[in-house]
Amino acid sequence: MTTPEFASRPFSPNASVRLRPELYESASVSSVGGATPLDRAYVGLSPEGMLALFESEMTRLDSEVTGIFQIQNSRNQQTAALNEARNVLSRYSFVGKSSDDADGEGDEGALSVCNGALDAALAKLPPGSEAHAALEKAKAILNAGGDAIVWETEMKSASETLTSATSSLGSASQLEMVRLQSLVSQKQQVLSLFSNVLQTHHQMMMSAINNIRGG
Repeated sequence: MTTPEFASRPFSPNASVRLRPELYESASVSSVGGATPLDRAYVGLSPEGMLALFESEMTRLDSEVTGIFQIQNSRNQQTAALNEARNVLSRYSFVGKSSDDADGEGDEGALSVCNGALDAALAKLPPGSEAHAALEKAKAILNAGGDAIVWETEMKSASETLTSATSSLGSASQLEMVRLQSLVSQKQQVLSLFSNVLQTHHQMMMSAINNIRGG
């Protein structure tokens, strides 16, 4: 493997160097002398350079992990608000009769309660979030007729809107968890890598000292 151009000089954190993914993937593969391709690629760094590179990599990975946790917390809040609204709407899932019924009327009281639940959920979320948009859409559906009455078809459509948003948030959270597991694995590989590189450097230094003494 070709040694990177910066391997022979101290590493500068400002250089924005990142370990390449293919090197992460090969870090656990044994090779001649017990060193992996990743080990050999960075064995030329000085101890100070290796420490700077290690700190840079760990900082980057920690930042990405923190970002995922923040996103997950936001999704959890959105999901909780959606579920609260859905629970209220589910109590009135069969109120009102179809607007096609000549003698049927929707439930005016249900509309007031559901609007209150949607407003309460909206107040807990920042505008622009996926759940906020879904709640606004559901409220627009319930109030589309402008008659202060909620019909069964409107209630069903509004509930489906909230259910779809909840499912979407759940799917996104699962993908983020896979990414989180990958980042944790990368952190473990970085720790192992730099432990191996430092050990190799120490052995080289001791060998040089022994040669001098032996000379």
